[in-house]
Amino acid sequence: MKRVTVRVPATTANLGPGFDAFGCALSLYTDVTFEETAEGLEITGCDEAYTGPDNLAYTAYCAVLNTLSEEVRGVKIHIDAHIPICRGLGSSAALLVAGAMGANILHGSRLSTQGLLNITNAMEGHPDNLAPAFYGGLTASMVDGGLPVCVSFPLHPGWEFLALVPEFSLSTSLARS
Repeated sequence: MKRVTVRVPATTANLGPGFDAFGCALSLYTDVTFEETAEGLEITGCDEAYTGPDNLAYTAYCAVLNTLSEEVRGVKIHIDAHIPICRGLGSSAALLVAGAMGANILHGSRLSTQGLLNITNAMEGHPDNLAPAFYGGLTASMVDGGLPVCVSFPLHPGWEFLALVPEFSLSTSLARS
């Protein structure tokens, strides 16, 4: 069976006046390994609450396979997450990007990065964390005609970031309400 590991960076978004527009990739990563199996779903490396079919990496994996008109068979997913969950560092976007990239790589890399961004943006609703997770660097993104558009700029090598991670969690949907 085929196997691939995808590394996705943490991201920060809503930089300055760029609400839902500006994002930046950081040097903190989540690695997700996908291994095709004959049948079934097995997800390890995360809290049991995230081991079902609603896991974000798995839902993005399935969305890409559906786009490719490929049958969703079995898959083992191992998540080695170093991005804190619900702490404003793009953990959800990282899993969506990993799932999309993993499926695409395992099935011949037939979709472009823009195609994968289109799929994951339809799931997430805004590209501010997705764009830097896919493209790296500093990104400016928006949705035009229902599709995400983004531009990526390399960061100056002298720039360093410090993330202050709170002890409490807050989901993006709750923070927006």
